[in-house]
Amino acid sequence: SKSITAVSVLQLAEKKLVKLDAPVLDYIAVKPLLPPKAKQDPRWKAVTVRHCLQHTAGFDRDQSLDPTTETWEVAKALGVSPPLTPVQVTRYALGRPIEYEPG
Repeated sequence: SKSITAVSVLQLAEKKLVKLDAPVLDYIAVKPLLPPKAKQDPRWKAVTVRHCLQHTAGFDRDQSLDPTTETWEVAKALGVSPPLTPVQVTRYALGRPIEYEPG
């Protein structure tokens, strides 16, 4: 599915509907899941569409939870039961701190 998603994003870029070097947050209209009074990691503003395609957005799944595979942990944090929607996984991911500088 990653390669299909990448091809789809690149086709959108060819049609000038997505800019690869634009912040990914320009294309996400989902609010992050954050604890009360917490703020989103400011490095999220530096993550581009290209970083996401190249797996250089700033995450290391060996160091932290991968929200795409750890369904029960994400569901627990959201206070819901699986199956999770893409929006729920995205909210969870956007609320996580980035582990290293994007790129």
